[in-house]
Amino acid sequence: MVRFLFSSLLASSLLLASCGGKDASETTEIPADMVGKTTTMVFEKDTFDFGTLTKGDKKEFTFTFTNTGSEQLIIADAKGSCGCTVPEKPEGPIKPGEKGEIKVVFDSTNKKGGPITQTVTLTANTEPNVTVLHVVGQVIDPNADKEGGDHAGHDHAGGSHEGHNH
Repeated sequence: MVRFLFSSLLASSLLLASCGGKDASETTEIPADMVGKTTTMVFEKDTFDFGTLTKGDKKEFTFTFTNTGSEQLIIADAKGSCGCTVPEKPEGPIKPGEKGEIKVVFDSTNKKGGPITQTVTLTANTEPNVTVLHVVGQVIDPNADKEGGDHAGHDHAGGSHEGHNH
């Protein structure tokens, strides 16, 4: 029984690990001479509202930031909260006083209609070392009203078939 539980736990862990890394940007190693050196960054906006999209549409947008500290800024990792939100981080260091960008693509293809709230999580040599950006908006599914619409107003649970020829 213990072996079964351990095997199940191991398999679940591997499955979860494989789902998260597929669409995320690759992690950047922080150079040894930068370890322990922190800086600060300030975003022009930490929330992007893409407004309204029709299911299947993609929206590309950019979060702009400035390195407001005295050390080079290195963004080691950028991950979206799911595969529909894919960030792209700067590859090299951002010098003090310079601006940088986090480019993001949101794909509404597999989203249900309704409000959307996603996040982009950055790991960098900042204090704190994790920054969370937000993506919000509305997805409209033009087929949502059609699904199930053929049976609207029909009572299938009652079992009555009056008017049907069998």
